[in-house]
Amino acid sequence: MNIVCAEKQELADIYQLEHALFGDHAYPQFFFRQAFDCWGKGLLVAKQDSKVAGYALTTTTDKQHEFWILSLAVDPNYRGMGVGRKLMQHAVEQLPRDARLLLTVDPNNTSACALYASMGFSTIKQEENYFGDDEPRLVMQLII
Repeated sequence: MNIVCAEKQELADIYQLEHALFGDHAYPQFFFRQAFDCWGKGLLVAKQDSKVAGYALTTTTDKQHEFWILSLAVDPNYRGMGVGRKLMQHAVEQLPRDARLLLTVDPNNTSACALYASMGFSTIKQEENYFGDDEPRLVMQLII
């Protein structure tokens, strides 16, 4: 499993994975092109035999040393193989010391919550309507 920066020709595959996993909450296809242009080094893909097995998108904020994981997705065919952990580890390795990395996660997604907790993330708050009515999310952070 290789973790590398996404290439332009992989954007359609990333979008297809995003749409299949997140449905109505998926980023639109054009977003990935803009993310590629704006945060190319933060758009990572996990590749197995030239296939996109997962991706992660990390972005900066206007606060010094603050970053967000906007999305992490792993193809169901590759779950349980450490793909999500490898993507997160690679993303963290790219950040400066003393960085603050934030993300949101559905509190009902127990496998994602467990992954993040095992990597040292802690929950700093829960918002009941983060993505709209009855769309709760935990906000988690990791201090590097």
